[in-house]
Amino acid sequence: MRKFRHSGFTLIELMITIAVLAILVTIAYPAYQGYAAQARRSDATINLTRIAALQEKFLTECGRYTSNFNGAISDPNPALRCTGLGIGATAASYTTLDGYYTFTIPILLPGPAPLNTPGGGGYTLSAAPAGAQANDGAKCTTLTLDNMGVKFATGTDGGPAGGKCWKK
Repeated sequence: MRKFRHSGFTLIELMITIAVLAILVTIAYPAYQGYAAQARRSDATINLTRIAALQEKFLTECGRYTSNFNGAISDPNPALRCTGLGIGATAASYTTLDGYYTFTIPILLPGPAPLNTPGGGGYTLSAAPAGAQANDGAKCTTLTLDNMGVKFATGTDGGPAGGKCWKK
């Protein structure tokens, strides 16, 4: 008579494997979320510097800064020139395609007297977390950059020069 030996895993072995996997996931997932939030924050700082470069181009071509995200800097039609930065669908704000940050220009300083041209004196760009990035907690709530290149961030990791929120 032949004896058949059953091969496979016992219920105890499967339960131990599941418990070990659960422990690993419990440890790894929060770390993954932290790295993902840092990557999205880095994307926001890149966008802020890109918008600042567009502001400098606007200043060169138009003689002032703008608070308008749509429109155009250069256009063959003179009526359409110097109407905005040309990167957003709306004038007041610009949200990244993935929806993690919303950019605004909350401060637009007037130029020197006697003209006091709007936008002739400087600007401050602001990036506020939105969507899933808003769950980043109180670490880096708002990132700002002005026309002098001064970086600032609010939140527990923020502060002058951007704190830990702006990568060095």
